[in-house]
Amino acid sequence: MLWIGVAVAAEQFDPGGDFSQRPFSLVVGLLGACFTIYLLSLALVWNAPEGKRTARRQWRAVLVFAVLFRLALWWSQPIQELDLYRYLWDGRVLVEGINPYRYAPAQVDAARAGNSPAPDLAKLADLLSRSPEVVAIFSLIDRRSVPTIYPPLSEAVFGLAAFITPERAPVRVQLGIFKGLLLIFDLVTVLLITGLLQNFNQPPARALAYAWCPLVLKEFANTGHLDAIAVCLTAAMFWVLTLPFEARGVSFPRRWRDGLATVLWGASILAKLYPIVLAPVLLTFWWRRSRWRTGAHFATALLVVIAGYALLPSAVKERRTNTATGTAHSSFSGLGEFLRRWEMNDLLFSVVYENTRQRSPDHSKHEPWYSVVSGAAREQMNRAMVKVASMAGLAVPSDRTAFLFTQSLVAGILLSVAGLLASRRWPDDPREALVRRSFLCLVWLWFLSATQNPWYWTWGLPLVALASRAWLLVSGFALLYYLRFWFVYQFPDATLPGGLTGMRFFDEVVIWFEHGLPLCAVALAACLTRKRFQPRVAIRSPAPSPAHPGNVIVVIPALNEEASLPRVIERLRRAGLERIRVVDNGSRDLTAEVARHFGAEVIVERRRGYGQACWTGCQSLPSDSQWILFCNADGSDDIERVSLLLGATTEGAELVLGQRVAGQGGRDHLTLPQRFGNRLAVSLIRLLWGARHGDLGPLRLISHQAFEELHMRDRGFGWTVEMQVRAVETGLPVVEIAVRNFARTAGVTKISGTIAGSLPAAAVILSTIVRPRWRASDSIGKLSRT
Repeated sequence: MLWIGVAVAAEQFDPGGDFSQRPFSLVVGLLGACFTIYLLSLALVWNAPEGKRTARRQWRAVLVFAVLFRLALWWSQPIQELDLYRYLWDGRVLVEGINPYRYAPAQVDAARAGNSPAPDLAKLADLLSRSPEVVAIFSLIDRRSVPTIYPPLSEAVFGLAAFITPERAPVRVQLGIFKGLLLIFDLVTVLLITGLLQNFNQPPARALAYAWCPLVLKEFANTGHLDAIAVCLTAAMFWVLTLPFEARGVSFPRRWRDGLATVLWGASILAKLYPIVLAPVLLTFWWRRSRWRTGAHFATALLVVIAGYALLPSAVKERRTNTATGTAHSSFSGLGEFLRRWEMNDLLFSVVYENTRQRSPDHSKHEPWYSVVSGAAREQMNRAMVKVASMAGLAVPSDRTAFLFTQSLVAGILLSVAGLLASRRWPDDPREALVRRSFLCLVWLWFLSATQNPWYWTWGLPLVALASRAWLLVSGFALLYYLRFWFVYQFPDATLPGGLTGMRFFDEVVIWFEHGLPLCAVALAACLTRKRFQPRVAIRSPAPSPAHPGNVIVVIPALNEEASLPRVIERLRRAGLERIRVVDNGSRDLTAEVARHFGAEVIVERRRGYGQACWTGCQSLPSDSQWILFCNADGSDDIERVSLLLGATTEGAELVLGQRVAGQGGRDHLTLPQRFGNRLAVSLIRLLWGARHGDLGPLRLISHQAFEELHMRDRGFGWTVEMQVRAVETGLPVVEIAVRNFARTAGVTKISGTIAGSLPAAAVILSTIVRPRWRASDSIGKLSRT
């Protein structure tokens, strides 16, 4: 009923009517009500009881109502947007055998007035003389001096709609037929999302996140934006890439799958250019799966794109010189105008741009409240921009310098984000990571764009069900965009708070709610997810028996410790520990000989690194060694209290840490870099993981079984912190025991005693903390389902 109400209200958006009488507030209110019911429906779907029968019944309901909602809007008048008329005109141009990129509508206007000798323009003028309905469509085209910017596959769909629709068909019929084609793509997307969810064993009814989304319904079923084509092809690509190796007993070879996905990727770029931003993640994903065949995938996608442009009729490469003449445009001249000049409904881009462009003489009246950089600083920045552009051989108009600089800056940020997402560690099954990282690329493409049209958010909606549900709020707040026109028409003069016109009030105040609130909600959800982070509940073997001297092996990494090592081995033997393994990490003194002399097993590991030595020492352990004790070779560890560490295992602990800072004398022999580094590291672990630790001490006891489950990867100074973070991830029972810390008995410290040693070690330790938390967003979905 609400969607029928939207369709009825849309009738008042006749392009020839009075703009000030359009019911923007009513439409936004109805869309808000639909969005509320949408969120409630999502909650029911997400928390539904398990069972194939229930899941099938829910999915059928989702699909049936998805169709009904679209039918309610299919024949309605497009609300506010005029892009649909450009689509219909481009289709007519293509049917006439003329490249739609060749001429701007303004050139056709000139040809109708007899001011152009070009044959193709005369042909288009004759088309307008044949059909008043096409004239009505042509007259509603916006930005008439700019040629079309839409890629070839979308143009082919425009041409198909024009081919099957008579020229003299009523305008409403031509709109309806074209929107019907888009709805086919839209409903296929619903089915593809269902398949994508099934690839990850998710309830298919969660496709409601896209199928009932008010933003999708308004922008595709009502307004008829072409993005439905690219969204469908992109969803198909992800469905193919995430298919299991065998689906319902039918083998789908990876080579065929990747080849089809490559073609779909190229086709989606031919429908809308935004999938280009997925290149870093997709190519890294393919490199991980097929190595050097990645080059063939990229080449195939590139050939698909080139072929799409080459197949257009009468393809041209010449650039335009005068829109009043018959001179042809290039295929990308419209896109160039879009990138150089269009700015709409943006937040992050606007903040940068308004603080870099030259102030106007009466800047106090025209500058937004968040424009805080002084005029002198802006002049210096603009002079530097012009100088850099001239060095690069670019002629940039002075009034567009700041805009193009901001475009370059946000493009660099977006490329960096995509590169970081692509370079993160990929799990053994990279499919879910592919979907999540691709979604984040599309998210930041939208938030960093100069033109944040609300329908651009539909690009990532097919993947949102596999990402954080907080992102769903963006699609609701994006609909506030249509209040902009209500402010413009109702308050054309400075009558709002601060003396702002309606347009400035929306662009400088309302837009912070439209974009800022969803971002805050996502950030809050991320914090709450961290706080609620539940460790993995793995199917484990029975817990090991409590530690005692007979089932413990000691691993001591050593580098040039011949003087201190005898004292350490002697203290360990007094504690009853007989199995001692010293890992000589490339010593240049007699460390190995001394260790053998005192009865320790010696393993030589010439690859440098504290973690490398520890890892090597844990390989090929005796079958009855159920516990591993790590300690330093410099004599600084409190060996006398090892019995306390062993005793803690009787309560179920599988990782026991010696906490130096809590024990008597624990601080006395820690250097300032050690104390500061420990405090910073444990604070970061608490902030990012919600786990409280007091130290990163080397004296620690871990069960052999738990050590195998941690899958330690670090081979340097990050070994101890990685062990503690991985213990949080896997839900390992951890206990800290207060121990003392002594001055090293001999030798020279390798890390904490020098700046050259401390800084690299600190960098490694901090990156080791951040890296697992960075990849946790990829694993939280798996952990929660497990």
